[in-house]
Amino acid sequence: NYEGWPSMKFSAFTKVRLACSYFFIGPGLVYGMFTSRMPALTLQTGANEAHIGLILLCFGVAGMVSLAASAWIIDRFTSRTVLRISAPLLCLALPLAGLAASPLQLGLACIAVGLTMGFVDVSMNTQAIQIERAWLRPCVSMMHASYSIGGVLGSMTGALFAWLEASTLTNFSCVLAVYLCLYPLALPHMQSDEAQKERGSKKPS
Repeated sequence: NYEGWPSMKFSAFTKVRLACSYFFIGPGLVYGMFTSRMPALTLQTGANEAHIGLILLCFGVAGMVSLAASAWIIDRFTSRTVLRISAPLLCLALPLAGLAASPLQLGLACIAVGLTMGFVDVSMNTQAIQIERAWLRPCVSMMHASYSIGGVLGSMTGALFAWLEASTLTNFSCVLAVYLCLYPLALPHMQSDEAQKERGSKKPS
């Protein structure tokens, strides 16, 4: 018996915080890989500078549209539902860019990535705020650090696969497949919006 050793069991707060951090890592991972493999995507699709500018514009506009629509959608379907759907869809959207053979196809793939990333962004931040309110302990700063960690990991894996001369599709698919393996572990620890809705609906007499 090693009674002096610290317990390896995680508290409920630690579990939900790690689960939420997992969802923050995803968009950072996607963005890091996308930007680090942009030269390869440019060669792969035969895009010129004007095409790349329009493609990035499509990415940004799609993200703005989903960010604007997220509040309405989350209010009706809860952040948990939106996040559990949009997070895997984001991981499926990026490999579409790896399949692109023309600037138009790459632009359409970037629209899909931008839309799903916007929904993930708002819903994961809503989840983080709910954790802070439920446990009365700060955690949002750690979540945003997790996003940065995802960006670093995405850039590093992008550089590694580029060094190995692997295709963008192989790069995106392999890394995101590993990421999605942890998805079932994070799902049970997502927060419910119902309690927040009930508190918000109660008006002082």
